Amino acid sequence: MKPIKSIRDLITVFLISAFGLMSSAHALPLIEDPGPLLQVEPKVMIGYMFPITSSALTLKMLSDNSPIQRLSQTSKIDGLWTEVVLPVRAEMPIGFTASFGYLVPGNYQTHEIYHVGGQLSERTWNTRTTLFNLKFTIDFSFHQSVTGILGFHYDSFMTTYSEPEKIVPNLLSFSNDQVGRLNVTGGSPFAGAMIEHNVMGAVDLKSYFIGYPGLPCVISYEESFRTLGDDTTGVKWSRELSSGYFLEGFAQVSMRVWRGIGGGAFAKYTEYFGKGEGTSVTNKNPVTGSTGTSGLTADFTFTRSNWIFGGLVSIRF
Repeated sequence: MKPIKSIRDLITVFLISAFGLMSSAHALPLIEDPGPLLQVEPKVMIGYMFPITSSALTLKMLSDNSPIQRLSQTSKIDGLWTEVVLPVRAEMPIGFTASFGYLVPGNYQTHEIYHVGGQLSERTWNTRTTLFNLKFTIDFSFHQSVTGILGFHYDSFMTTYSEPEKIVPNLLSFSNDQVGRLNVTGGSPFAGAMIEHNVMGAVDLKSYFIGYPGLPCVISYEESFRTLGDDTTGVKWSRELSSGYFLEGFAQVSMRVWRGIGGGAFAKYTEYFGKGEGTSVTNKNPVTGSTGTSGLTADFTFTRSNWIFGGLVSIRF
């Protein structure tokens, strides 16, 4: 009986010790909770694209037998800009960000000037525009407030010109059934840096600058007109841009509004520039319907820049 009693006493002491450790207020867990492995904070930005700067297209003919010597377009694009941004951060210094932006355009117009035989012809087009872009970045934190950015950017800008008005024809013949089209589509890599700073634990400040010394995209353009005493109508060309650049600057101020929900304001500036040299230009005969280059070549440049100001809402998961 004594061995059994000794074993029973030993088990009793062990159980009392175990329950005592479990109920102790100073007991530590065997495995510490590392917290969330990923932090996702999607945000929606809505702003207005102000017609402060212009979209510009110029075409300078290099051939003496061209029906026109030069044409130039200027537009002040405006509208409602919407953008969804999805940043993903981890405990490691590497993160990812994807974004999609889309413009709901306003009723802006494009003014065009033609240089023909030493005179100027003019008209103003009404427009229908589709503009959107996609960005994906890999973000590496060098410091608590400094992040390096590498990414890829895809942009599509398509405009249809129709119903011309405010017409000054001179040596050209214009009509309301004439149309024009511009399409600039492509993507480019980019690099940049982002700076983040928190003020008094309440207000977050963020700014970044990205860019690339090139614009690998395709531009296509066509429009119709009629030269007096000539069977040529319109011009048309399509080619890759031979050189250019893309740059974007962004600034944001935000703060926590309630729990994981934040709000703030932002400003963004974007600029594109590209050019092509020795481009073959096609013209069209309105009688036969045939097209041909007729040895016509031209240099062209394209510029698009815009300011966007607006507000944002973010949710932290």
